[in-house]
Amino acid sequence: GGQFTEPALSEPVVQIQHAPDGDPAGKGRVMVRTDDGPDRDKSFVFDHVFGPDSQQNEVYSTVAQAIVAGVLEGYNGAIMAYGQTGTGKTYTMGILDRIAPEGHSGIIPSALRQIFQDLADVPCSPSCGCRWTVSISF
Repeated sequence: GGQFTEPALSEPVVQIQHAPDGDPAGKGRVMVRTDDGPDRDKSFVFDHVFGPDSQQNEVYSTVAQAIVAGVLEGYNGAIMAYGQTGTGKTYTMGILDRIAPEGHSGIIPSALRQIFQDLADVPCSPSCGCRWTVSISF
């Protein structure tokens, strides 16, 4: 029989283009280029990059705070963590087996804190019969 030869795979070239300072859209782009031609290149847009020294409260205020505020105005909201094993998704979402102090807790406990603080600030008299129901799933 004939001999099978695996085709040579080209190494992709990854370019990261951060959003220029003052750019109102604030978007960055990751370009993955290959030797296979421009029709095979991939482009991904991102909103923000967090460095290794980023704090949980910075991540929450940048990523989730506006989504939770929208939920309190009646919009649906979803926050999802995606990535390789060991990259900090569980830590960032805050579903560890311990309670972290305010400012250091993950997205889920911070979102619950924001929801209940905002609901506590809504004026409600005993005569109006206000009632809140909070449902979450993850």
